This record gives sequence, C-alpha cells and structure tokens, in this order.
Amino acid sequence: MDGISNPPFRIGVSDMEEIKRCWEFKACGREPGGTNAEREGVCDAARLDSTACWITAGPQSADVEGRCTAVLEGQDCEECDYYRYFMRESLAELEQAEEEEERPPECWSRAIG
Repeated sequence: MDGISNPPFRIGVSDMEEIKRCWEFKACGREPGGTNAEREGVCDAARLDSTACWITAGPQSADVEGRCTAVLEGQDCEECDYYRYFMRESLAELEQAEEEEERPPECWSRAIG
C-alpha cells in the first residue's frame, strides 16, 4: 500500500468502536459493488476505505469522478451530516481518552478510600 494512491486514512477510529464510513452512513451506493457504483462510479473514499471522505473524495480531489456525490452537487463538506457525525464521534473518543488518562488506576481508588 503506497501513501499516494492508497493512503491509510483511518483518522478517529478507536480499537473499541469503529466509526461508520460515509457510504455506510449516507447509503449512497457508491462503494465497490454498490447499487450506484456502475452508473456513477466508485467514490474515492470507498475505494480507499477512508473515514476522512472530505480529504479523499472532497472538492480538492484530483479524480473528479471519484468525488462524493454531494460535493459534485455543490455541497460543502462542513455542511454534510456525515462530516458532523464523524467530528462529533472523534471528539467524543478524544475526550474519553483524555478522561481515562487523568483517572487514577482503580487500585489507587480502593487504597485511598
């Protein structure tokens, strides 16, 4: 897997709970083998198995045919319900990780009282 044509964009995914991909969340059918893949093409986010579709299939994507359907229709990624979902879930995971780092080990809690 090279970093240019097939980047490992799995931003915000924890080992405990995997965040949905945009094509699962939006049910656009542009994943490989999806209902719209043959007619509209496979979206680059799905082709690359990316959770960061605004990077891999957003307006700056060099492959116009691989861009998100909503982007092709003029929608800004920051207005997208999937983008908001992803950011909310990622933030929740970061906050949880910070809480767990600040929390003393359970054995300390028992010893202190």
